Amino acid sequence: MLVADQAAQSRAPADFIEIRTAELSKQSRNMADALAGTPTEHGFQEAARRGNQIGNRASELLDALHSDPGNSNLATNVAHELSSLSGQAAAAEASL
Repeated sequence: MLVADQAAQSRAPADFIEIRTAELSKQSRNMADALAGTPTEHGFQEAARRGNQIGNRASELLDALHSDPGNSNLATNVAHELSSLSGQAAAAEASL
């Protein structure tokens, strides 16, 4: 969220936004893939599925910002949606 917030407020250079969003998107996608590809114990399947969805959506958002790092409206929307995803991840964790 911090990178998106900085992009929304034009507080970071575009090349910094491009680099960081690429790195963060890759990490998010890798975690989503790990959740999808790892067998889960009984009772944890729904949380793993939800974590996979959250990770994939975060990666999509970061990729969009990576493609257009100077778009402050996009950055604002990405920051808000990442904040929402963070809350969803916290709720999934609390359900465990």
